Amino acid sequence: MIPRARQAGLVIEEFQSELIVYDLDREEIHCLNPIAAAVWRHCNGQTSSTQLLEIVRREVDPGATEDVIWLGLDHLEKSHLLDKPIDDSLDRTRRSRRQIIQEVGVAAGSALLVPLVTSIVAPIPAFAQSVPCTPQDQPCGLDAPDAPPCCPGFGCTDCGKGRGNFRCRATCP
Repeated sequence: MIPRARQAGLVIEEFQSELIVYDLDREEIHCLNPIAAAVWRHCNGQTSSTQLLEIVRREVDPGATEDVIWLGLDHLEKSHLLDKPIDDSLDRTRRSRRQIIQEVGVAAGSALLVPLVTSIVAPIPAFAQSVPCTPQDQPCGLDAPDAPPCCPGFGCTDCGKGRGNFRCRATCP
């Protein structure tokens, strides 16, 4: 039997025909194409590769082969999206993605025939946000030379009438 799809520590979002999986533990983001997503969704610890093939043929690609299923499982395993590694005693073909693509004869528009998991390391939250800004009523300008610019809708204003009271404000009180 095929291992279960890992669920713990994951945030899962559907995006068009793909599945976006954010791994909170490893701080990685994975994009599963339709075939990889179908394989992952049906890894329940009880499904065989033959049953997965039937499901993928019914839901995504009638021309899918057992090699395509094993390639998808290999991608999912390498991306740490299965609860445990696939048992090496299972009889599976160890062919590369390139070999499978050549066999399938990928033509224009048929790249969906091959399961694909694309992964990136999630950015650190501090780096992911846009340019920082100084919020309303916080020091700015000469009163805070290292502060970032005021947030949109506010300007660095001296409401102290020349007494050095620079704050990010829309207007002076």
